[in-house]
Amino acid sequence: MVDEDRYLPDFILDKNLPHIIIEVAGLLNDDEYKSHLELKEKHYREKGYQYVEWDPRKDLREIFNKVEF
Repeated sequence: MVDEDRYLPDFILDKNLPHIIIEVAGLLNDDEYKSHLELKEKHYREKGYQYVEWDPRKDLREIFNKVEF
C-alpha cells in the first residue's frame, strides 16, 4: 500500500481497489503548497491510486462524485 511512499496522504480508503487517496487541500492560496499537492497527485496516480483533493471550504459530499467505488 502507501507505506513505502515518500508522501503521507490525509486519508486512504482501502476497502476497494484501487485504493482512494484523499487530500484535504486547506492552503490553496499558497503557491508552494499547491505545487506540492500537484506532485503528490502525480505520484499517487502513477502508482495506480484514485486521487481526490477536497477543499474544506466546500461541501465534503462533493468528493464522492469524483471517485469510483
